[in-house]
Amino acid sequence: MHVNLKYPLAFLLWVLVIPYSLWAQQSPQGFRSVVITDVLETPVDTFSIEYVSARQETLFHSTNSLSNAKIGLTYWFRLDFYNEKENLTNSDTIFLATGTLFRAEIFLKDSVLRSIHVDYTSPVHYSKAGPSSLTIPIAVSSLIDGRFLYMKIRFFRGTPLLKNFAFSYNTESGEVVNRNFVSIRSVESQVPVFVLIGIAGLLAILNLILFLFTRERQYLYYIFFLIFQVIYYSRGSSLVSYFLFHDKHFVSFTVTEMAQVAANLSYVLFVRYFLETRNTLPLLDKILLAVSVALMLFIGVDTVVLISNPFFDQQLQVMNAQRYFMAAFALLGVIYLMIKATGNLRYFVMGGTIAYAGGALTTMFGGRLEYMIIGSAVENVIFAIGLSYKIRSITVEKMKFERETSQVKMSALRAQINPHFIFNSLNSIQHLISKSDKVNALKYLTKFSTLLRQMLENSLHVNIPLKNEIELLRIYLELESMRFDGSFQYQITVNNTLDVDNLELPILLLQPYVENAINHGLLPKRDGVKELHISFTDHDHYVRCAIKDTGIGRQASAEMKKGLKVTRPSRGLELSQQRLRLMNRDLNLDDLITIIDS
Repeated sequence: MHVNLKYPLAFLLWVLVIPYSLWAQQSPQGFRSVVITDVLETPVDTFSIEYVSARQETLFHSTNSLSNAKIGLTYWFRLDFYNEKENLTNSDTIFLATGTLFRAEIFLKDSVLRSIHVDYTSPVHYSKAGPSSLTIPIAVSSLIDGRFLYMKIRFFRGTPLLKNFAFSYNTESGEVVNRNFVSIRSVESQVPVFVLIGIAGLLAILNLILFLFTRERQYLYYIFFLIFQVIYYSRGSSLVSYFLFHDKHFVSFTVTEMAQVAANLSYVLFVRYFLETRNTLPLLDKILLAVSVALMLFIGVDTVVLISNPFFDQQLQVMNAQRYFMAAFALLGVIYLMIKATGNLRYFVMGGTIAYAGGALTTMFGGRLEYMIIGSAVENVIFAIGLSYKIRSITVEKMKFERETSQVKMSALRAQINPHFIFNSLNSIQHLISKSDKVNALKYLTKFSTLLRQMLENSLHVNIPLKNEIELLRIYLELESMRFDGSFQYQITVNNTLDVDNLELPILLLQPYVENAINHGLLPKRDGVKELHISFTDHDHYVRCAIKDTGIGRQASAEMKKGLKVTRPSRGLELSQQRLRLMNRDLNLDDLITIIDS
C-alpha cells in the first residue's frame, strides 16, 4: 500500500504556523522575474554610479559571455523594468527579492542619485513564501529614467551562473498576501527540513532519557550533534529560520555557519565514546582528540573573524577547506575502522559516516541542501539502530556476567554444603565405631563412599538432573537410617509426569531440609510412628517438593532448644536459602518455601 505523506505533513505545518500565517489553497500573487542582460565585471571597486551610467553603452556587455561569478570581483548589473510598465501602473512601490546577497548597493534617483546598501548584516523585510526570501521596498518613481535599476554586487559565498542570473520583484498587493501566506509549494520545499527536525527531535529526547539514566557522554554528544544539525538546516526553511532568528540575517548566517562545524565536532566526540576508542583503538583516539581540538579552535577563530569583519573575502574558501578536510578524514576513518577495528559497532559508524559525508559532498557540488538533509536523516537512523544495538549488547553482556557471577556464588555455596554434610556423615561413622558395631560401620562406610563418589562426579556441574538429586537423597536417608538403627521410616515418591532426567537443580539443594526434619523433628520423638515422606509433583510453572514428617513439631523443638546452653544455627538451611534466592531473583523467599505445622 502506498501512503502519501505530503498532505499530512502539510496539515501539520499549517497547525504550526497558523498563529502568524494565513492559509490559502491558491498560490499568492507571484514574483515576476527581471532578467539581467547587461553586466560589468571589474576587479576594482572604484567606479562611481555617475561614471558607470554615463558610459553604460561601452562598459556593459551581455551575460551570455560569462560563466560563474568569481569571489573578490565587483559586478555591476543593470535591471530594466521597461517591459513591466503595465504591471507597475497601479503600484507605487515594488519589492525587490535579493535572495541572500552578502553585499550590494542599489542605485536609485529621486531628485538626485542615491544608493541603498544591502548586506547580510542589515535588517530586511522577510517573507514566508520560501527559503531565504528577502525583499526590499523600492519606490517606482525612484527608478532611473523611469525604468533602470543599477546594482553593484560582490559575491562572498555563492557563485551563481551569470547568464542565468536574475532578480524578481513583487507589487504591493502581492507582497501583502505573500508575507502572510504559506503555499503548498512552499510547504513541499520545506518538508525535508521538517522531517529531519522530527527525526532529530525524537532521537534527542531518547538520548536525553538515556543520558539521565546512565550519565554516559556518548548520549550527550549525540544530543549536541542533533541540535547543531537542526540549527544548520534551518537555512533550508524560511519558517524555521524566522522562528529561530526572526529578521536577523547576519546572526542567522553566523550561527548556522558555525553550527555545521559544531555538528562535526559533536559527531567526532560521539564516535570516540560510542566506539570507546580510548580502550579499543588508542591511535584513533588520539587522532579524534586532535581533530576535536582543531575544530574547537576553528569555531573560535572563525566566529571572531566573522564578527570583526563580516565581509571576509575568503570565508567560503575557509569553510570549504574545513569541509574537504572533514570529508577526507571521514574517508580515512572508515578505511581505518575497516582494517583495524573489531566488533559490529564499527559498521554503524562506517555506514553513518558515509551517509553524512556523502550528503555533505553532494550538496557542495550539486548545490542543493536536500542532499545533505537526506544524508543526515539516513545517518540519524543508522545511529539510532547502532545505539539500540549497543544498549542491547551491553544488557546481554551484563546478564551474562550476572549469570556467571551467580554460578560462581552457587559453586561457593555448594562447596560450603559439602563439608557440612561430610562432617555429619563422619560423625555417624564415629558413632557406629564407638558402639563397636563394625558390621554396620563397614556398611555405612561403603554407602558413604558411594555417596561421595556421586557427589564428586556431580560437582563438576552447576546443576544436576532431578533424578541424580533424588538418588543422592535416597543414599543419604539410608545412611541416616543406619546411623539411628532404623528408628524412622522414609519414603520418596515421584509424580509420573515429571521428566526427572531433564529437570535440573543445584546439587544437594534439598538435603538440609531433610536433615532438619530428621534431627529436629523425628529423632527427639519418644513415642509413636516416626515417618518421613518426600514427594515430587509437577505443576504448571514449577516442581513442588514436599517434605513431611511425623516429628514433634517446630514449637516443641523450639522449647527443647531453650534448655540448651549452646545452640548452633542451621548452616545448611541458610546456604540452601541463599541458593534458592540466586535461582529465583524475582521471587521472595516466602514464595519459594512454605512451612506448615500439621
